[in-house]
Amino acid sequence: MLTASLLGRAPANNPAEIFLKIAFSGNAGVLGTGDALDLTPVSGANANGITDPGGLGGPFPCIPLTIPPCVEVESLGGYYVQPTLGSTLLNCALRMFAPGGTEVLSNTAYNTLAIAGGNVASIGYVILKIMLPQEQT
Repeated sequence: MLTASLLGRAPANNPAEIFLKIAFSGNAGVLGTGDALDLTPVSGANANGITDPGGLGGPFPCIPLTIPPCVEVESLGGYYVQPTLGSTLLNCALRMFAPGGTEVLSNTAYNTLAIAGGNVASIGYVILKIMLPQEQT
């Protein structure tokens, strides 16, 4: 499972991009597809979207993205991720790969993927940059 939290936005006025911190828990997603990444904000009906712990108030993507999120920082001890777009903001994904380039197998527990100082579930994270569509900014 992936959890996304809003870290920042740029520029401060009329933001064109946002930064999300992605944390890992549970098991890896489906081989070839990845782990689901919901890019809508958390709301009453949606508990799996982007949280806003700093109270920045967004902006959040509100129309489907045309450019996949880019990876700004990876702290995964050699593992790396590849973001993919979905048909909606609810079904984007991150595929995770081992240091040699092999995709992490379906349902592999993140807490068994050993990295320096612990495991992916306990200390690993990724920071993604999302360019908001021009129609939204």
